[in-house]
Amino acid sequence: MKNSRESNFNRRSIYFLKILLPLILLSCASQPSISSTPAPLTTDSRVDFLNSQINKGWMISFKLPSCDPLAVSNLKTRSFTYDVALSAIVFKMLGQDEKADRLLSTIETFITAENGIEFSYDANDGPLGMRYVRTGAVSWLGYALVYADRLKHAQILAEFLLTRRVVSQGDSRNGLFRGGFGEIKKETFNDKEIEWISTEHNIDAYFFFRDLGLKLSNTHPQNASRYSAVARDLKDRIVDTLWNPEGRYFYRGLNMQGLDRETPLDVQTWGALFLTATGHGEKARSALQFARKHFLLKNVSVKKELDDEQKFNCQYECKNTSFIGFKPYLASPEYKRPPDLIWTEGSYGYSLAAKRLGIAEPELESSLNQLESCNLYGGVLQTTETRSPIPYEFHAWESTASTSWSLIDSLESSLPEHRKLWTSDKASKLLSSN
Repeated sequence: MKNSRESNFNRRSIYFLKILLPLILLSCASQPSISSTPAPLTTDSRVDFLNSQINKGWMISFKLPSCDPLAVSNLKTRSFTYDVALSAIVFKMLGQDEKADRLLSTIETFITAENGIEFSYDANDGPLGMRYVRTGAVSWLGYALVYADRLKHAQILAEFLLTRRVVSQGDSRNGLFRGGFGEIKKETFNDKEIEWISTEHNIDAYFFFRDLGLKLSNTHPQNASRYSAVARDLKDRIVDTLWNPEGRYFYRGLNMQGLDRETPLDVQTWGALFLTATGHGEKARSALQFARKHFLLKNVSVKKELDDEQKFNCQYECKNTSFIGFKPYLASPEYKRPPDLIWTEGSYGYSLAAKRLGIAEPELESSLNQLESCNLYGGVLQTTETRSPIPYEFHAWESTASTSWSLIDSLESSLPEHRKLWTSDKASKLLSSN
């Protein structure tokens, strides 16, 4: 949600590299009216949208309207690593292996033992020229590679992540993964290590190490044993360190001074998926209840806005229609007056977690289906309105991340258990024989 680049980037572009994904990410969007059962591939405009966003082997993250001032910026050809990973997973789920392999083979060439993989790339120019790396994005790409049985480069990413792990019995962060490298302050890039521990990043890393260990169990048992041990330890550390037993929700993270007590939406929804997968069903329900109580919005509309630069939306509107969904942030000292907009990626994350727990949300499902129709190119809008400046940088643009989450949510009922995103520990055992 979450969502630094070259010095000549404009303010809004800088935000995207800094934030998109970590709270993942926040970051991400809207599209055509589709039922909860996947439509035939030839008629599902979400899939067509993802196909149309592939450029030179990269997945372009946003469809920028030509009337938007940012249409001439480098965001027009920006490909975020998280978005590449998500869309590759979706193509694999859909049986479009060639598309998934094309994306993964392109980004694999930039994987290194020293830096893992960077947070984003330019489809025309490749690397952005700075070491901006986040553990969450590395883990998502690693997970996508494992999902696609591309285990050589997945192991390079795993070894890189192990250098980011805190191994010190006297450190409250012991056993958890640090955030990465690189930060932006006052539009200046600093190449420094991020000591902060993100709950979301560590959840991402858990599923990556768990599944990599299982996939390697028959061919590389020594590495498989190491990675599986990391996953087992990480599973316990996430719950023991980052879960609030009184409030029954996840903290955003942990730093050297103590807990990071922010509680963004995706930490709760992804946290609920993690808790469900690892056998903590009661805690998972509590995390979702917290999200529903504090983040759910009703009667939200998509409106064009041409007169306010911080709310600029020149193309999308859904007249006489209102929606329900989830906002990304709660008011806090860091997030003052957070906007009441629907963040579709986070809303689909909630929907998927609810399905895993057997919680029916018919009103939300119907509303998201309607919101999907507010598109021009078949994709899903990142949010119902544009908001800036930092720490809010959301756009009423069609987004590959939101479109991918929409498809993952739709495909939930039709996939075999071991092929579902972040499946249960029990179902994942099948990976060792596949």
